Amino acid sequence: MSYYLGIDVGGSAIKGVLADEKGNIIAEEQVSYIIAHEYVGWAEQDAELWWQGAKKILQTCVKANPKVKDELQGIMICGMVPNLVPIDSQGELIRPAILYRDNRSLE
Repeated sequence: MSYYLGIDVGGSAIKGVLADEKGNIIAEEQVSYIIAHEYVGWAEQDAELWWQGAKKILQTCVKANPKVKDELQGIMICGMVPNLVPIDSQGELIRPAILYRDNRSLE
């Protein structure tokens, strides 16, 4: 049996669904998180939350069907609209992501 995993990184939650080759849903998981509004018009998020959510989705899928480890054929990841995720030269996060809905530069 072949399995496929779909992950959607949204503004308020990351959602995942595991399906088999016939389209039967094997497992679903959703991990919610908040958008930080430190100041009026700001919209930021810790991108680490996205990674932690993805790991939780994978754990749920493996728990639902341990064969996924050996028979996963594809992973599809879609993301929300463009966001700025600043990283250093080693790929480490420098600061929270600035989300598309951030308005601090309107003027």
